[in-house]
Amino acid sequence: MDRNRLNYLLQSLAHGLLTPGEYDELMDLVHRKEAEGDLLEGMEGLLEEAPSGEVDEGLYRRIWEAAAGGDAAGQGLAALRERAPASGVAAPVHQLRRAYWIAAASVLLLAGLALWWRYATRPEKTPALSYATAKGERKDLYLPDSTHVWLNAGSRLSYSTGPIREVHLEGEAFFEVRKDPQKPFVVRTGDLSTQVLGTAFDVEAYTAKTVTITVAEGVVRVDSGDKALGRLTKDRQLRWYNGMVTLEDVSGTELSAWTNGELIFNNISMKEAAERIERWFGMPVRLDTAVSNARFTVSFKKGAPIKDVMDVVCMLNGCTYRMEKGEVLIR
Repeated sequence: MDRNRLNYLLQSLAHGLLTPGEYDELMDLVHRKEAEGDLLEGMEGLLEEAPSGEVDEGLYRRIWEAAAGGDAAGQGLAALRERAPASGVAAPVHQLRRAYWIAAASVLLLAGLALWWRYATRPEKTPALSYATAKGERKDLYLPDSTHVWLNAGSRLSYSTGPIREVHLEGEAFFEVRKDPQKPFVVRTGDLSTQVLGTAFDVEAYTAKTVTITVAEGVVRVDSGDKALGRLTKDRQLRWYNGMVTLEDVSGTELSAWTNGELIFNNISMKEAAERIERWFGMPVRLDTAVSNARFTVSFKKGAPIKDVMDVVCMLNGCTYRMEKGEVLIR
């Protein structure tokens, strides 16, 4: 058995990121007797990542009851009590927590996953809510699940909820997702889907062929259909262009500074910059093709006027501009 693969599946389960194919694969492993040892070790590994603190017996009773019914819950708790020291001295909290966790995880895997999967794949869904911004406009809003969203200029977003919380995005948005292990949060942009439980990340998808995903906090998983493209952690960025994927380290905080009104150009071409300036200020920009491929990096504080932006951008790229009839002309 491939232990790395098993650990990957368990991690995906713990973070609510299991795909249908991976669920079937994990269930097949769970029912193999020879996998018991590796399965136990994998669950112990998950325990090391669990938050510290005292054991909440009520929580584990609820887990058992949800997964295997009241009788199984009572039997499981009784079995764990029998494992406590007979001397009357209480077992260390971390030992009890480990015992509860392993037993609860075992019951969930062996008896509760099928119930969870049937729930997670129900077709019920609420009507979609839509939000949009015009060029030159940005919105700071909250979705019905309390997820905080900053919607950048020239963007459109729709939100619906059922077994999962689902967003369809055209444009750019920064998300601070409210954690809900029972309902993963999925952002769909063209052929890509980005799935999380609770985290902060940016998705830019103004065109169907180019999508950029940047994580400021937490973990997200990016898929294209049934193909996993990558799992991103803090300060990691995935860029998808016409089916090609690149991954790099970035500053997620800096690249999301637009949510505070800062205008950021990070190693982008003049063509991309012209499109961003047009969306940001709501003013058409025409660009001479002779300078369209020049690349640069610069940022502007909140409230910087378009004249200041154009002065600096053109100075950096050796070009000139003029504004006439409500347009910006760059040569």
